[in-house]
Amino acid sequence: MGSSLAFIVRTLSEINPFHAGMAILGLGGIVVISSGLLGYLKLRARDMSAILEAAGWAVNFRMKLTRRLGRLFTRRPGLPKDAVREHRDLLEVFSKQIGETSFSWRRAVIFTIGLLALFVTILALFKPEAVLRLWPA
Repeated sequence: MGSSLAFIVRTLSEINPFHAGMAILGLGGIVVISSGLLGYLKLRARDMSAILEAAGWAVNFRMKLTRRLGRLFTRRPGLPKDAVREHRDLLEVFSKQIGETSFSWRRAVIFTIGLLALFVTILALFKPEAVLRLWPA
């Protein structure tokens, strides 16, 4: 067990941080691109028959939802004459009513300390001499 842990630590210490970061970014890019492609394909295959069947209609064939039908079903009528649209955040209004504030300094400080600890840990893994220079004895 100890020798396998020593091998893992030695191998991780030999990895160039730039290459490790690029590998992580590459993996993230693969996930993002594949998710985007699958989302695009699902949006192209929109089917109205499932929605109509859920509403109680008997539909025996696929009814593709075209762009034109989509605009028809999601059309929003204009405001009546002399009407004013009021833009407000209902969550903010509710949080003021119950006494909550939207920004928490305690959360921000804890998050910053956590990020610094993560940074120092990663720095200690890849460049231990740099961490020793941060805290002189």
